[in-house]
Parts: sequence; structure tokens; C-alpha cells
Amino acid sequence: MNDELTTYPLTAEWHIRRHETAIISRAGRTTWGELHEEMLRYGRALSDLGLKSGDHVALLAQSGVDYVKLLFSMWSIGLVAAPLNRRLPQTAIAQHIKDINANVLITDAVDRAPALQKIKRITFAELKAAAQAVAAPPASIAISPAAQATLIFTSGSAGVGKACLHSFANHYFNALGSNQNIPLAAGDVWLLSLPLFHVAGIGVLFRCLLSGAAIAVPAADAPLAEALLSLRPSHISLVATQLQRLLDEGETVDQLRSMQAILLGGSAMPERLIRRAVDLGLPIFTSYGSTEMASQITTTRPGNSLEHLLSSGRVLPYRELKINKAGEIITRGDCLGAGYLKNGQMESLVDKGGWLHTGDCGFIDEAGYLHVTGRLDNMFISGGENIHPEEIERELLKLNGVLEAVVVPVTDDEFGERPAAFVRLQKGFELSGLFRNSLVKVLPKYKLPVRLYPWPEHYISSGIKIERTYFQRLAEKRDMP
Repeated sequence: MNDELTTYPLTAEWHIRRHETAIISRAGRTTWGELHEEMLRYGRALSDLGLKSGDHVALLAQSGVDYVKLLFSMWSIGLVAAPLNRRLPQTAIAQHIKDINANVLITDAVDRAPALQKIKRITFAELKAAAQAVAAPPASIAISPAAQATLIFTSGSAGVGKACLHSFANHYFNALGSNQNIPLAAGDVWLLSLPLFHVAGIGVLFRCLLSGAAIAVPAADAPLAEALLSLRPSHISLVATQLQRLLDEGETVDQLRSMQAILLGGSAMPERLIRRAVDLGLPIFTSYGSTEMASQITTTRPGNSLEHLLSSGRVLPYRELKINKAGEIITRGDCLGAGYLKNGQMESLVDKGGWLHTGDCGFIDEAGYLHVTGRLDNMFISGGENIHPEEIERELLKLNGVLEAVVVPVTDDEFGERPAAFVRLQKGFELSGLFRNSLVKVLPKYKLPVRLYPWPEHYISSGIKIERTYFQRLAEKRDMP
């Protein structure tokens, strides 16, 4: 396929590769031909259950082979998939379902939570049984690029996430630009190491869809290290925490080193982690993206130097990006979604010029590489000085023993607000004045954290990015007299 997408002839494309592997899992392999037949079965079953093209279908399940097959099947008959985060409270899930006007919820759960009683529910087991009971109808699938494909909620790192509507073409062009930068072809294997309720997980499916590479699907209960060693992927997407843990465990370093590409994203990458990966000879690519742009916007190039890898890369094909007068990163292109959907109403993503305002600030260097410095809505003022938490976090992450750091403002009678930091440490390290003494050398006094809090033991992220509002509330509670 080329960049003049008029329709995606899925059947014709997949017929060429019908004997090649499409999905790899602990249970075995599925070819593209077998996947095509199962798509037809699932599509017939979904239609028999009353779903029709254009319906919004909420999905609440762990990532798995059946989930992947279901998504492809939904797109083949024009359904709009809305993957939801299983870790959210039931009330939040119910609100998400209401926001997107979902017709039905497909889930792997068997419980009947009170908050989800009002919507029609279909279990994965019921759907799978229905698909097995029908014959695969002879059909030739061709997908319109304008067809609505997904409703994906933003991370909501500064509040409640919004449901962004994407067309098939938005995902197609994001994947096409990615594949032109990071080569991917039949015989390659991309590990589905990120959740399918996140746009980065959906991006893996589309990159493999276009290239003929196989999707490696870990078992729901499998640690990432085990999945790497058993499925032996050639490509993987990771966030900073995942890479840090893999390197600390050590047993997967040889496998990581042998891969073709390790795509890093989700949030800012600690400089020390990038340097460590480069020293180990890992084939890393750093990137910057957003839900609204269907995943990657910028990515580093193959063979880039350490200097370049400490940036977020250059703009990929089918995207545009620039820095406006306020220092904000704005972007547009073929990957940009149609808008946010809430209570049946569509909210525009763009300004009058068609640009998406990301809320991130940064700069582009002379070589065209993007450097993200922080978020505008994270900034606070302390004694008249602008404080960007990300600047302090970057310096904390350079200190020996620091694994994660989040800086939030706390109320101060004299300065209005001052920075406080939550820090996750390696075993054997303790919070002490040494951190503050080290930071004095690299930060002005007004940016030094006035409090250092230990990382909350029971914190579990509901997405890929850190939820600052959680840490803000926690800091406020600890500061109460």
C-alpha cells in the first residue's frame, strides 16, 4: 500500500501472506490466512448478536490472542472499538461507557458489577462460542480509510481522560510512517508489551497489519522478561519503567541486544537510563507521541548517536510539528483524530489552523530533533518564579539509586507554592539530605524540593504515564496539620 489510500483491501493483502505467521503466543501460531477466516466468523457472530457498522463497542478485558482477533474482526465490519482500562474503578468505567454512547460491552469478566448493569454485556466466552458455531462466510473485506475505528481514552495524567475518535486511516498513516523509519517486514515479530487500551498497543497491531510482521502476544499472567525469552521478538515497545526493570533483572539483556528495535516512549526517558542502554549496545529508539495523533509523532533514526537519543527524535512522515510563540509543541497531519467524544457530543481537537495544541513545551534543535522540556499545565509559580516539575525530576533521576521521581507543588505561606518530590529508590538506598546537597550543584535554591517523600508502596498506575493528580492529592494529605 502507498500513501494514496483509497481503500484497504484486507482480503487481497492477507491472501498474499496467508501462510505466514500473524500471531505468536504460548498456545502456538496463527497464520494470516487462519486469522482472516476467524475474522469472518467473529464478524458474522457480532452481526448475529445485533451489532452493526458504526456501533460503539466498549471492551473490558486483559490483552490476549482473543482480544487481538476481536479487534481485527470489529474493524472488518465497521464497528468502533473502545478499549477500556480494567484497573479503573467501576464507576469510572461506567462513566467512560456513558461518554462514548457504547451500544454494548464485551468483557472477559463474569461478575455483574452494579455500575455496569445498565449496558448489554457479552462475554468473550459467549462470543467465541457463537463464532465457532457459524461457518466462515465467503467474503472479501475492504476497509474504507474514513471508517471510524477506535475510541481511545487519553492518559488523563492531569485529570480525567478524554475519548479520542480515530479513523482507520489515522492508524494506517501512523503505522506507515513508523514502518518507514523502523523497518518491519514479514518474518519480524513485534511483542505486544503495552496494553490495548493505550494507543501504543493499538499501534503495534497496525504496524504488523501493514507490514506482515507477526504480533507476539504474551500470556496475561506472564512477566515481561518471560515473554521476551519465550517469544523471542525482533521488535518491542517499552516505557521507562519496563526497560529499567528488564535491565535490573539482567537475564534479558542478551535478548534485548539481539533485537532490531526497542521503541521507547510513554513519557520522558531518564538520561541515565538512555546512557545505560547505549552502553549495553541496545538498539533503542526514543520517541514522542500522543493519543490524539494515534501514537508516534517523532522518533529517532536508525544508528543515531547518543546525543540524538537523548532527544525525542525527528518528525515522522505524514505528520507536521512546530513550536509556537508560547513555546508549546503543536502538531497536525494524517494521523490526527477527529475529536473528543463526550456524552454524544464531538469536541474539536484543533485550532483554526488545524493544529493540535499538545500542552507540552519544548524546542527543536538545529538538526531538527525535538526536545520536550515539560508540560504547561504542570508548571507552578513559587515566589514569582516559574517551576517546571520535569526539570527537577530530570536532575533527581540522575542521582545514584533513584528509579522514579515525581515533583508536585505544596502550599507555602511565604512563597505560595514550593516543590516537593516523591522518590522511588533502589534497594539499599535511603532518603536523606544527600539528595538535596547534590541538587544544590545543579538547581537554583528556589527549585530545590522542600520535602522528599518515599514512593507510595501500593501505587499502581492505571495507564502508561504517571498520574500527577494522585501524587498531588497524596502530598496535600501529608501536608495537612
